[in-house]
Amino acid sequence: MQEAEIVYEICHKEYTRSVASGHIIYYDEWDWCESRVKIDVGDNARCGYLQLIINSIAKDMALLRHIVSMSSEHGDTDYSHLLEIYRKQTTVLEFMRETIKHKREIGKSRTAETYQATLNSFGLFLHNDDVLFEDMNFELICSYEAFLREKRVSLNTSSFYMRNLRSIYNRAVERGIAEQHNPFRGVYTGVCKTQKRAIGLNEIRRIIALNLVHDSMLELTRDIFLFSLYARGMSFVDIAYLEISDIENGVLSYTRRKTGRRLHIRLERCMQDIICKYYSSGSAYIFPLLDEHADNIRRSYLNMLHMVNRKLKVIGSMAKIDANLSMHVARHTWASLAKRINIPISVISDGLGHDSEKTTLIYISSINNNLIDNANRAIISQILK
Repeated sequence: MQEAEIVYEICHKEYTRSVASGHIIYYDEWDWCESRVKIDVGDNARCGYLQLIINSIAKDMALLRHIVSMSSEHGDTDYSHLLEIYRKQTTVLEFMRETIKHKREIGKSRTAETYQATLNSFGLFLHNDDVLFEDMNFELICSYEAFLREKRVSLNTSSFYMRNLRSIYNRAVERGIAEQHNPFRGVYTGVCKTQKRAIGLNEIRRIIALNLVHDSMLELTRDIFLFSLYARGMSFVDIAYLEISDIENGVLSYTRRKTGRRLHIRLERCMQDIICKYYSSGSAYIFPLLDEHADNIRRSYLNMLHMVNRKLKVIGSMAKIDANLSMHVARHTWASLAKRINIPISVISDGLGHDSEKTTLIYISSINNNLIDNANRAIISQILK
């Protein structure tokens, strides 16, 4: 189905100027007779998206009409500066907030969260004193980068903020709100390799040996960490959303939320024991990590993730582990243990896709799943022997 961008055309006497709206719709979603977006009832998500566009167009048209009217009242018939006036109406932080709201409304909560983190950081840099897009120049971005360095923000985190800010800036350019002056040229927006975080067998055994019955949250956190390790470094988000229906004939099958890839893991006894310990009949999820009655299940997940990582730091201290223990450590540890017992790199994916996930998927797709399960059993045997 062919797509097109909605463009505003301003015509007055001999003056004609086009302004890109930044809104993309399908051809059949445009009413050519009425010159408006049309909504066909059916797809609720799509209807919501189109309604947001309609609202945005109404706001833009009202603003443009106001500018034309004000210019006419002052006898200004030269509209060549009209676009510049239009661009100056929206400030950077305001536009970021509108973009975050839009992402949430169309269901892109993860993108909204990354943009919100960037807004918090950039707003702190600006002392929440908003700026116009015409002030988003190379010098300002370099000052922001220097600010992040002074705050001892890691290079990857700085790059994370810069990439998000650049994406929002480019969106403003597409909307005709900003001119493209490439203010991000020269700043670091790459991803540098970080030292892999992993712990050894002795440290894992110390975690297992901890007596945590006095604190149910600490005990749950320890067990979730171990379950991740036993389940080939399963990420916390995938563990949190596991359902009992994902288990069939001794195999746990789930779809990775990060990549959409379907994975199948043979259930080992240690994994079954943890599941039986926590699963309650009638619960929506295997583990008590999410509030299934919460209005915002994503917020429930994030709160629990922060809680678990805080508790893991306590567990790390109790087990006298120097590493900064987190759920991600389980993922790296599985890869590290696999390499130690000479499991082929194509099977363990050398850090579970951290270097090149596309290449990893090409290798793994041709591997018999039994080979991966056998590798996992060998790792668990090393831990529990």
